[in-house]
Amino acid sequence: MNRMTFRLALRNLGRNLNRNLATGFAVSFGFIAIIVSASYNSRIEYLVRQASIYGSRLGHITITPPGGFKNSLVDPASYSIDRDQQIKIEAAISSVKNLDFYAPYLVGTGLVGNGCASYPYVLNAYPSDYLHRVRNTEGYRKFEADSKVWVKGQELSEVPPQLNGVAIADGLSRILKKNKMHLETFTTSNKPASLDCTPGNTEDSLSADSNLQLAGLDWQGEFTAGDAEIVSIYKGYTIDKNDSEIIAPLDLAQKLYNTDRINGYTVYLKDVDPLRLTNIVKELKEKLSSAGVSVDVFSWDDESINHIYRQVTDMMGGWFLVIGLVVFGIVALSISNSATITVMERSQEIGMLRSMGYSQSRIRELFLTENLLLTVVAMLCGAVLAAIVIRIHNQFFIPVNLPATTTPVNFKMQPAAVDLIVAALFAVFMSIFATTVAVWSFSRQNIVSLLYKVRS
Repeated sequence: MNRMTFRLALRNLGRNLNRNLATGFAVSFGFIAIIVSASYNSRIEYLVRQASIYGSRLGHITITPPGGFKNSLVDPASYSIDRDQQIKIEAAISSVKNLDFYAPYLVGTGLVGNGCASYPYVLNAYPSDYLHRVRNTEGYRKFEADSKVWVKGQELSEVPPQLNGVAIADGLSRILKKNKMHLETFTTSNKPASLDCTPGNTEDSLSADSNLQLAGLDWQGEFTAGDAEIVSIYKGYTIDKNDSEIIAPLDLAQKLYNTDRINGYTVYLKDVDPLRLTNIVKELKEKLSSAGVSVDVFSWDDESINHIYRQVTDMMGGWFLVIGLVVFGIVALSISNSATITVMERSQEIGMLRSMGYSQSRIRELFLTENLLLTVVAMLCGAVLAAIVIRIHNQFFIPVNLPATTTPVNFKMQPAAVDLIVAALFAVFMSIFATTVAVWSFSRQNIVSLLYKVRS
């Protein structure tokens, strides 16, 4: 394209101002609709991803005995990892590139008592510094800023082991009527306050101390029990966890269940993209297999352990696809109609250009330049308007609850570069295709026919 062609194309855009403005508005608002809907879709995917890795504490990679992820709560002893296997697994994990940290975990169930009544609980046990390390990752801090998750009290790593400190989910603490923590109820004698379990007097009596009684069956099938102190209360991210979860130091849980085994590992990585994560999981599986360790290795988005992520992203992907097809259709028709009508009305001009010696390719180049200029300017205007809309929208905290969650997240717009590129390429393609077809059909006609037959 030479400078003369560009100047002619620019001049011709002003000759059909009304139609070009209508086409430009259609392209601009179509582009805005694509950016906005794609931004919502990307945002939801990001939130569910962060919630899975950090809110549900799956980590980037989860390692369990074969079938252990689904069955360890039912039969934790049968789906466990012994000490020899732990050494081999930890050696393999330590060789992973981009490793941030990893942690063994143990799960268990039983009854938790407040001195007057008992309720079922699910225990998730990790090394005492695990929660502190998770909450200090960049990913968790971003997730915390985007959601209403909260934690109050002490870190498990800050309390002496003999205290048997545990963290308890907010929902379970309310069920147990235990809304105070150890630091709030601590006395010099450090003994639980006397309880009055008569109806009407229990709430004040129960909340006077932070003591819990944990009971269940150990991994040999024998009855086990022990005291624990609430040192932290947190908002459980999912509904089931918020009403039943207790997080305990791994040493305390192993002592309670009389075992030195664990049920799996969570692995956190730094700066890893999905494609690289797939390769890391594959390499880790090969290393563990070579070491003679039979385990399941899952990435955080594996449907076997995270079906909610797949369900939500598939649903949002379908919604975005429908909107995208409608918008793409409107934009495509607008560009096609504009190109066709413009060429029809300017058939005499095409005839004059042909009579002056312009080749068909030169004429196509002129019309293509006009339509591409119109499309690019319309997309740039749409991108600027979309950026303004997104900036204003993101100034506000718009709470939205994702499926099966208890804490609202900030529903910002989060545009993804790939969606913008696809939308722009589509608009440019339609501009080139529609203009080429329209000009080709007219420029092939006889010059005399083009000069004296006015099409409308």
